[in-house]
Amino acid sequence: MAKGQAYNYERIPRVDPVTGTRYMQLTSFPTINMHLSYSYPNLTNGFTADSRRVVFFSRRAPHRTAPWDVFRVGVDGADFVQLTECEGIRGAVVSSQKPLVYFHSNGTLYSVDIDTFEEKEISHFETDHNQHGGRFSAWLSADERFCFVSVFDKSGHELIVRHATDGSGTTVIASAEEMRIHSIDPAGRGLFASLKENGGWVIWLVDFEGTRAVRYGENVCSHLSPLGNTGTLQGCAVWPEHSLLLLTPGQKQENRLLSGPDFWHSSASPDGRWIVADTNRPNEGIFLVNVATRRSAVLLHPHNLGGDAPWSHAHPFFSPDMRHVAFTTDATGSAQVCLLEIPASLMEQLALP
Repeated sequence: MAKGQAYNYERIPRVDPVTGTRYMQLTSFPTINMHLSYSYPNLTNGFTADSRRVVFFSRRAPHRTAPWDVFRVGVDGADFVQLTECEGIRGAVVSSQKPLVYFHSNGTLYSVDIDTFEEKEISHFETDHNQHGGRFSAWLSADERFCFVSVFDKSGHELIVRHATDGSGTTVIASAEEMRIHSIDPAGRGLFASLKENGGWVIWLVDFEGTRAVRYGENVCSHLSPLGNTGTLQGCAVWPEHSLLLLTPGQKQENRLLSGPDFWHSSASPDGRWIVADTNRPNEGIFLVNVATRRSAVLLHPHNLGGDAPWSHAHPFFSPDMRHVAFTTDATGSAQVCLLEIPASLMEQLALP
């Protein structure tokens, strides 16, 4: 494999036998493939801004220490191209303004052009620790001035580092022991993060310097992200509570949007009108939820195993044009990236009062 290498189609058209929902398995190679973060690391999650391509990770070989590479593929399964060939990649995020993917490796932030494959080194945070990444993610501010990553310093302590995308330098804004980043605010105000208070975790909107700006309250979610650009957060309640929750600043208690299965990972549409969520214990499928009517339905059953490994989680999220939902499943024995078509008739049905 090599950067810029185009590959033959791996797509497999499929239909869920229970719901009838059509979906495309975009990858088939028997190694670990998984899409980028589902929880607003940027404005488009793992899609390009035009909704025509999905960016994803693929492990170079089927063994536990194999490096990760970043790929792109069209929503029709064509245009399957490798974007990186770099050791130690620990996170990537797609620009919504330029044809770029930002990724970090061994303390260094890079960009790669998804069309020309030109790669640039942007900035470096010094580390000689043998585990060069913290969390397997990166977060890009709405104006794309900053990219935030989790890295280890020389002593092995995990830090949240802000890289200026113009190459002007890096700044440590917090230690990971004190802050857990969930997502970027689509309105550009800062980061949504949990911070330690009196032995517990409280959700804050944190500005790009690491200062606490708006308090959202105790973190009662297993996973959470913005409800689009509304200023509200949505998330899946901590087990054994089976609910989708809404959280707003100053609210004494979270608002239960919907109860039912054990919702696990959820993501909202850019306008905040829709939520898509996977489930666990038991896995009852990927659900589509209308926020206004609080009605829901199963989109399909991904049959992912739902273990500790992140590539065994469906982690669904919407395309910017709301035509597709991307998800990962290991139902075939190795994790693969899939794309489902959202049935227009189902959206119309769920929008009815």
